[in-house]
Amino acid sequence: MSKNNLFKNPWTPEDEGDHYPSMKEWWVVETLFKTLDDNKKWSLKGSMAYELETPSCFIINLLFDVTSNKCVIHKAFNDDIKKFIHKKNRVDLKYNNFTINGLYPDYHFHIEDDDTAFIVDIMERTGFYKGVSPYRFRLL
Repeated sequence: MSKNNLFKNPWTPEDEGDHYPSMKEWWVVETLFKTLDDNKKWSLKGSMAYELETPSCFIINLLFDVTSNKCVIHKAFNDDIKKFIHKKNRVDLKYNNFTINGLYPDYHFHIEDDDTAFIVDIMERTGFYKGVSPYRFRLL
């Protein structure tokens, strides 16, 4: 594949932004990385959604130690739909200290978990990573 086609956008901004008032809509980001200290493999997944039936928003944060096959952080909960901010024509999602935003192929994923002192910022495609946590990571 040529370098020009590597990042060919399969989506329009309208595809990436919200489609409100759809009955249900969700977005998921997942990234894989290794710890610098012990070379363990990890998966970080974040998901945000809204649904109009209740109405509510649904948030999932998951940090999984692939090497040990152990879930380290798992948060999943529903909340008031008014607390979930989403926009049209681009990925621009926010729920408290959890954000996903950008347009293909440049996305920014930010999550803070006060209970575990886990904070991470990831810029997809560029491989930029900044983390403040009990772990030190590098992207795979």
